[in-house]
Amino acid sequence: MGSLLVERHPTTSLQPKAHILNARTMEVFGQLAVADDIYREGAPPENCGAMVWLSSLGGSEPYDRKVLYRTSAYGGGELAERYARSSAYRHANLGQRWLEPLLRRHAEQRAPGSLLFHHELTGLAEDDGRHRHRAGPDLGPDPADTGGLCRRGRRRQDRQPAAGHRHDRHTDLPGVGQPPCPGRLLAVHPCDDAVVNRVSSLSAEGTLEHCGVVPMGPTRWGRHSEEWTLMFSRPPGARKADELDDATLVAMVRRTLKLPDDHAMEVQSISRWPVEGTVADHFRSGRVFLVGDAAHRHPPSGALGLNTGIQDAHNLAWKLAHVVDGLAGPALLDSYEAERRPVAQRVVERALFSLFNQIAFTAGTGVVQGARPEWNRAQMTALFADTPDGETRRAVLREYFATNRITTSHLGLEMGYDYADAGYVGDDLTARPRVDPLGLDHEQSARPGARLPHAWLRHHDRRLSTTSCSRAPGPSCCSPGPTAVPGWRRRGNSPTRTACRSSRTRSGAGTAPRTTTAPGPGCAATTRGARCWSARTAMWPCAGPRPRAAGRRPRRPRRGAGHRPGPRRAHRGGTGRHPVSGQRCTPVAVVGGGTVGLMLALLLDHHGIPSVVFDHGESGQQRPGGSTPGARTMEHLRRLGLAGPVRRLGLPGEHPGDLACFTRFGGRELSRLPLPTASQRLRRVAAAPRTDQLPEPVHHADRMYLARFLREHAGTRPNITLRPGWRVTALRQDAQQVRVRAEHPDHPGEDWAARYAVGSDSGRGFVRSALGVHDETAGPRRPAGAGAGDRPATAAHLRLPTFHREVLGGPGRGATGRSTRTWWST
Repeated sequence: MGSLLVERHPTTSLQPKAHILNARTMEVFGQLAVADDIYREGAPPENCGAMVWLSSLGGSEPYDRKVLYRTSAYGGGELAERYARSSAYRHANLGQRWLEPLLRRHAEQRAPGSLLFHHELTGLAEDDGRHRHRAGPDLGPDPADTGGLCRRGRRRQDRQPAAGHRHDRHTDLPGVGQPPCPGRLLAVHPCDDAVVNRVSSLSAEGTLEHCGVVPMGPTRWGRHSEEWTLMFSRPPGARKADELDDATLVAMVRRTLKLPDDHAMEVQSISRWPVEGTVADHFRSGRVFLVGDAAHRHPPSGALGLNTGIQDAHNLAWKLAHVVDGLAGPALLDSYEAERRPVAQRVVERALFSLFNQIAFTAGTGVVQGARPEWNRAQMTALFADTPDGETRRAVLREYFATNRITTSHLGLEMGYDYADAGYVGDDLTARPRVDPLGLDHEQSARPGARLPHAWLRHHDRRLSTTSCSRAPGPSCCSPGPTAVPGWRRRGNSPTRTACRSSRTRSGAGTAPRTTTAPGPGCAATTRGARCWSARTAMWPCAGPRPRAAGRRPRRPRRGAGHRPGPRRAHRGGTGRHPVSGQRCTPVAVVGGGTVGLMLALLLDHHGIPSVVFDHGESGQQRPGGSTPGARTMEHLRRLGLAGPVRRLGLPGEHPGDLACFTRFGGRELSRLPLPTASQRLRRVAAAPRTDQLPEPVHHADRMYLARFLREHAGTRPNITLRPGWRVTALRQDAQQVRVRAEHPDHPGEDWAARYAVGSDSGRGFVRSALGVHDETAGPRRPAGAGAGDRPATAAHLRLPTFHREVLGGPGRGATGRSTRTWWST
């Protein structure tokens, strides 16, 4: 079928533009017999296997020139086997600057005289059921071209669509641009297999600046590429891209990549364009159709734009051919928009989401937008430190980067589109395959409307794929109407569905065998040493081994949360006055009667050591704090015989433990982390074999209730002296003791002599001040900007008796009616 191509530019694209051609697109090129040429001129497979995130290409800071993350991408690396099960073609990597001349050569050989470059379409009218067009030579220069520096503006089709078409604009961010800057760049990074590099460098102002660095070949690839495309965005509120001159843009490139000023860089062209996602409200008007960028536009994240446009053309071409040749009626052309517009909408939505998700990893670095530069520099330094904290930070960062797989691996999005809902194919009453919501995996199907499944077939001495065995123009998706192909034996009533057997693949993860470790000798309870007192030593204890009867074994703690050991004998002498000087004495003085201070006193009591606790706060103060005593804390409470009573303080045993996030209180649920109830945890421990070393399960009880309970229990212990309302005002120590001065508003002051003193009166308490203890200054401790770091965070403790019923949808239930323990509202 004849055609005419009109292009207002004198030649094909001078910009590298899109460069990744996915497997589905290469199937189309395979049918056109140009796939081999594309593979030959494009990058070899060993240079197209990964996407790499780098901290910079230069610089000397501890966090410069580091690999933040690398992953297999675009059908390469570890993805190759999965993609090979779905298609006989692999991805290709060839920029449009070199792809378009290749396609032009093929088109001119097959249809000489049908390509009109340097011509502009100036008129379009429908007359007597036919569309007539008027094209004239475009002899003037491109208004966006200046001198030898090609600065391409939007094409004419991007300005005002013809034929009454309107674009539904998903996103338009004024002030945000992504100017690609191709240039000659001597690569200084080590990643030869990266098809795309993303550099996220920390600027002198403490902000992360992101830039895409793409090797473009064209004769050498990887780090040896002669040409590169650099794409970076401007943050909201910054100067618009079209307000920046070329010199400023080049300086921004050097700054982002941290390249020295003398690094060779020959700029060949710069383009500026907005970040937007648009889909035309319809793809057809009478006899005129839209394909590619004329129908939909979106950012290049995910490499979906060019591929979607080529597949638009493939879908429309065989339908036009059938109608023009009289093999089908004009109604067939109505299926083009019905089939391709939903695909375009999904692609645009994914591309926009992927674009902003690519910078979400910033949260995993600890860098805070608007924070002090020294804070952000300290976070990046800690990220690469050879310390346990650095290892933890890098593990967390990998979790953030894992979400970017929707950009680099979307086999389901490329192959999994289904035309069954468009209304133009029949239904064979078979179940649809599972659809991966992330679009990562694809389960092949022979249902009508789905892409024809790939399987290898033997035809004489050749191995062919089912997707390339059709010789006649037509759909490459399954349909009820079979078309016989010479050389193939007919089976049953539908050779289209029986010529191959679809290989459905399912992924699953195995589970490692559970191993148990028998408790070692260290699990046994240790024997307490004897303590002796004397006036000569001012009542200080001296350690000495207590004689043990021959053959006597140390007592082991009993299992179970409700275990309560026998009462401890009060230490001889206890807390009291010195028998000679009359001064108040105690082995340990605890300053601060909060949860930690009380636990210390109770644990000392467990070992028979008296103590006195000074607490200037009000007894039973209603101030919530931490609400989840961990497994190790519950083990300490069990040692004190308090695990059972503490479990009765918090949530009821059968109350749900889920954590849920909602758009607002009573709104839509965004996510949920299901957690077992307290009773389920305890039953799991009780049912476990005794050889399993299961910790005491965590519990949910707010600190204000726990502190009140511990205070009441400490008041019953003979080795603990509580001094509520007493403030320590002086602290002096020598080689023998610590002298403590305590005062009370209603009582005369007291002087105490203690062998040791412990401060648990907060980070801004008296003990730290008296000792001259300061925070370490290795790095900043507050991320806020200038003046904002002194504003404390705020937490409100409210009483809302009807909140659960009137807002949350019932007792302990969210908007969906499912029970939950904690709501997060965003």
